Amino acid sequence: MGVVMRTYRVGFIGCGGISRAHADGYKHVRNAQIEFVAGSDIDPDGEKARRLADEYGVKLYADHEVMLAQEDLDLISICTWPRGHCEATVAAAGHSVKGILCEKPMAVTLEEADRMIHACGQADVALAIGHAHRFSPQAVRARELAQAGEIGHVKMIWGHCSLDLMNNGTHVIDLINYLNGDVEPLWVMGQIERHRNLEGRGNHPDMMVEDMAIGRVGYSNDVVGLIELGERADQSFAFRIIGSDGIIEVNTPDGPPLKILSGFRQQGWYAPELPDSRSSFHSELEELIDAVEGRVVHRSNAKNGRRALEIIIGIFESSARRTALDFPIEVRDFRLAVDLVASGEKTGLVERSVTRLLGSRSCKAVAPRTPHQLEYVKAMREKPVVFGVGPAGTGKTYLAMAMALTQLKEGEITRVILTRPAVEAGEALG
Repeated sequence: MGVVMRTYRVGFIGCGGISRAHADGYKHVRNAQIEFVAGSDIDPDGEKARRLADEYGVKLYADHEVMLAQEDLDLISICTWPRGHCEATVAAAGHSVKGILCEKPMAVTLEEADRMIHACGQADVALAIGHAHRFSPQAVRARELAQAGEIGHVKMIWGHCSLDLMNNGTHVIDLINYLNGDVEPLWVMGQIERHRNLEGRGNHPDMMVEDMAIGRVGYSNDVVGLIELGERADQSFAFRIIGSDGIIEVNTPDGPPLKILSGFRQQGWYAPELPDSRSSFHSELEELIDAVEGRVVHRSNAKNGRRALEIIIGIFESSARRTALDFPIEVRDFRLAVDLVASGEKTGLVERSVTRLLGSRSCKAVAPRTPHQLEYVKAMREKPVVFGVGPAGTGKTYLAMAMALTQLKEGEITRVILTRPAVEAGEALG
């Protein structure tokens, strides 16, 4: 007697091109019956949404909240741009879905990532992030061989590809994490060059493709990860696992074959046999169903997705501060770090105004993080009197004190007096 497979009702939030790749993945899973039900999109009458509806028979909605309320859905694919991932995930978790596959990057801030993890944990929802390259036959085999000692003790994993650090770089960083056994990162150092403001694929309104983005990550097993992105990086999506006795070269499924040079063998470079070469989308969705049914922990789970995001934010923040940073990364808003590296002028302003106050490796640097904060610091440098009026918690007093202590340290003033804000905001100031 055959095994009776469960039927899962599937919905989509975001019905652009990537949603059809998800739909094809659902169509080919071998461990469940799939019923395509509904999709929501900000443009439900658009060509891409209509194509998804025509091919898979889904009912289209303009509002995902309405769709979630009216349809009894089991699995959700979140295929919006990164800025919409958090809200959509939290909403889906609140409507008793069983599993969510959210496109990468997981979110645009660590605060958002933590909200997603909390919401899914509270609702007992299996949340996976769309780092599909973890399911590539080359990556799976390379990880097995590296962990089995085929190239001795792994020293470094180098990965590179084209386009920007946030959207494409998340694949590079996550796969380095995977190839290294998903051990914890200890420190990160980054350098960003971005002067030409090259437009990417619209993945993030605050983002442009970097001229060059370089990251170096130290892991708890003494392996170092090297990340290169941008227009001046090697444009191929490829990796090298460098060991004490050999090298493993890893590529995409449609690229060159997996190759190994092992000091334990005499044949030179060789191409090992690979596991099942099914589509990565098929495999990651099968594993989502296995996770929902309690058989496995998804290899692209939310914890691993958050780790990749934290490394990305660490690279930006390290570049802005011009120092290596230890994990955990304290910055909660990705866009703040982007503002600092968006132009040489703004980065220079940070250096001149505050970094010298707390700029050592052992002490967190103080830095303006938003365009308004940058203008505020600039005004304090240039004007004899500046009033900081606005909502509580936006850094007005904190930055003013940082500026005052910087000027005290530089000998520009001889005394600092902290008073109440000009407009009472109810803050408890020490």
